Amino acid sequence: MTSTKNLEKLDIKNAKKLCSILKAIQTNRNFKEAELIRESLDSVYFLMHNEPDLFDKYSEEDIIELCTKNMKEASEKLVSDNLTPGIAAAIKVNCGELDVTVYVTRGVTNIVNENVKLNHPITTITKFDLASITKLFTTIYLLKANELSAIDLEKPLNFYNPNYVNFDLPIKEILTFNHEITTNGRLDDTSLSYEEVLNRLETANVNPEFTHKYSDIGYMAVSKAFDYFKYDFESLFNLSLKLNNTSYGVKEGDISTGGPANKLNIVHDPKARIFPYAGHAGVFSTSEDLIKLYDALRNGYLSKKSLKAIVTPTLDSAYMTDDTMYLKNKEGENIPITRGMEYRHHPLGLARSEVAEPQSDNAFAAAGFTGTYMSVDYLPYKDNKELWYTTQILTNPLSADIETDEHKATKPKGYAWKLDNLKLEELKAIYSLIAMNELRKEHSENSEKSKQKVYHI
Repeated sequence: MTSTKNLEKLDIKNAKKLCSILKAIQTNRNFKEAELIRESLDSVYFLMHNEPDLFDKYSEEDIIELCTKNMKEASEKLVSDNLTPGIAAAIKVNCGELDVTVYVTRGVTNIVNENVKLNHPITTITKFDLASITKLFTTIYLLKANELSAIDLEKPLNFYNPNYVNFDLPIKEILTFNHEITTNGRLDDTSLSYEEVLNRLETANVNPEFTHKYSDIGYMAVSKAFDYFKYDFESLFNLSLKLNNTSYGVKEGDISTGGPANKLNIVHDPKARIFPYAGHAGVFSTSEDLIKLYDALRNGYLSKKSLKAIVTPTLDSAYMTDDTMYLKNKEGENIPITRGMEYRHHPLGLARSEVAEPQSDNAFAAAGFTGTYMSVDYLPYKDNKELWYTTQILTNPLSADIETDEHKATKPKGYAWKLDNLKLEELKAIYSLIAMNELRKEHSENSEKSKQKVYHI
């Protein structure tokens, strides 16, 4: 039993170590407060106080479960409260020798009712309709092509395909939502032929003024303008990066979640049903494959310059205010800027962006209407290390009992804020794992290094 005097010494030692960890993390932040990080480290401190022999008494897996307990419970709550039929949540953190992946899978692919009789248990290889996370795949493809000089993102889209007559702005501006794009009629009109809808896309009007209005149309135009996009997508994500369970649509035998009107294996977005390889939506993927995608980015598949481009809006200085997170519209009102090519950091955190306040300015995130989410962050840590991590949430709240029209679909009351809570709990788990790993090294000098550990909790 640890004496009171020894416990006091241990508490002081732990407090100093946790303070150094907090300082190493906050040094690289541009915001004033990081309450979430401190809460994470405080929880580790009190755990060590109550269990001073923690590293001797518990296995590494037990300690991982202690660090991720709230993440697990928040995931389970979404299912038990009937806010979603199923969930596949995951985090991965890499910092020095620390390499830990944690998966939480609960629930089923669909609710059984008169229309749907299949309800497979969710696993790490269950396919989810990613919806707008598809844009992240399109972004990565284009940035890689830009690095290889196959595409120049500074050139206008109609330089590569003159059918897109009004797209005479740089491709990177189209991808960063700087300009409002409108079409002569809806692109999800199923009464029209593919050719008629494609003509509407090709002849879309592009507002040259900065409006920063979010739209699917730019990503659709870019993907459809390049005839080889389909083949390059498969070559990149399936062959090069080995994302074997990632595809536009699903194959026979795949276990996947929902679709419109209780139909399995059908993409939710009607535009993506009309346009194969649509660029804006339509990709199905799994928790395991999204971890692989993160690993590819962490291991340098894209350059740091390209990663920076994801979170850097292209803005005209005439539209900038003193607060560079805003543009001014014609009336002089501030418009919050939350996006580069994907969601980027915002001072108001999840209130104005999918990137939470405790994440760095390098962080980017993608979110899908169907209930999907992924963020990636990287920053210098200490001793020439880098801290990398990803947080991921795949849910299927729209996979049962919804209208055929995607615009009439609504998520259950309370779903959104509980999902945001899970995002924060995933971040807390990551910071707790970092702190616990540092303390483990202090208390167990001869302990094994934690490398490439995967846990299912």
